[in-house]
Amino acid sequence: MLNKEMRVFSVQKASWIAAVMLFLFIPPYFMWGLLSNNVFRIIFTILECGIFYHFRDKADTRDMGLKFLFIGTLLYYILGGIINEQSNLFGVIARFTTMLLITIPFMKREFSRLVYEDFLNIYVVFISISLSVYICAQLGYISPIGQITIEQHDRVYTVYPLLVLDKGVDILRFYGPFNEPGVVGTLGAVLLCTQKFNFKDWRTLIILLAGVLSMSLFFFALVIGYGVVYLVFLRKKMIAVLFTICFTLFYVQTKEAPVLYNILWQRFEWDETNHKFKGDNRKNDAVDKFYDELKKKPAFWFGSPKSEVERFWKLVGETSSYKVIVLNSGMIFLILYLLFFVILAKKHKTNNKAFILFILVLVANTYQRPDIYSIVMIFIYSYFARWGLDNLIEDKNKLKRKSV
Repeated sequence: MLNKEMRVFSVQKASWIAAVMLFLFIPPYFMWGLLSNNVFRIIFTILECGIFYHFRDKADTRDMGLKFLFIGTLLYYILGGIINEQSNLFGVIARFTTMLLITIPFMKREFSRLVYEDFLNIYVVFISISLSVYICAQLGYISPIGQITIEQHDRVYTVYPLLVLDKGVDILRFYGPFNEPGVVGTLGAVLLCTQKFNFKDWRTLIILLAGVLSMSLFFFALVIGYGVVYLVFLRKKMIAVLFTICFTLFYVQTKEAPVLYNILWQRFEWDETNHKFKGDNRKNDAVDKFYDELKKKPAFWFGSPKSEVERFWKLVGETSSYKVIVLNSGMIFLILYLLFFVILAKKHKTNNKAFILFILVLVANTYQRPDIYSIVMIFIYSYFARWGLDNLIEDKNKLKRKSV
């Protein structure tokens, strides 16, 4: 009996440690300096993946083909970077540590559920505090505690407790403790999808509020699109109609307000000149021109040498899209990466509707975020693919009493 209790305690402790480390990998501003150090990042990755390896699923031998696919994808990424001379010695070592990411999709499903729940709790607690500080800061009740300058991106952040704000045009957008509001919007949108928009859960409401205040184009697009499709799939068409009507009324009532228009609504307007939404910063002439040139070269499929990557960033400045992945690692890598998660989701799908919704999230997020290498996104994709839209929602405490 004592051994069983100790085992349950160790599982709970391990899931919390893994969840805390996942949150730090996002990363919040107090981890920026540490995670920019390759040695620290390598050690941190080894420790995190060591926990996942300990709780690997030894019993399931049906995933050997998937494991080989994921290992092949990671090896392609590692060797591509070495051949294209994109990394120094520590960078090469760091690339080899990505092989440890194989532990994430193949840990025990029950343990991945525990880690997800703990990660969600940690994220929501930090975001709740950050939201409170944000409101107080905007009202002038709290003074900054410091400033962070990122010379590489020409950004200056004003630091508050568990909150950063950009001193530039985005002063009203909610950053949370992260380097841009898009992190809050992207992560919030994906978490809402994994939560199945369960508004009976208070955590869903916090994530929704944070996402709205981030004024992220992707957040609104994915939440509205996924939400309507999800409700239609559940045959809750009336709720989907009401959801659409409420959003439309909100838009009509606020579209003329100068602050909301400049920060939010004008980003949804169609730019006839550039043939894109005004808020879509994933497309610009410099990126498109470079990408069109890249398509004509073998580097489009296999990744670009370091000199070409450096030339790209000098020409473009800042951008965030799947085109960065293709530039760095090649289209073959991107196809292999997406194929792995598609097969993983199909293997564990509860129904075709759940599978389609997962694909929607995977493709939409890949389009606008080049951080698919991120340990956090790989964990969330793996969790989402393996649990899908399963209607059997187990109580967390009940789950922790089970043998993992």
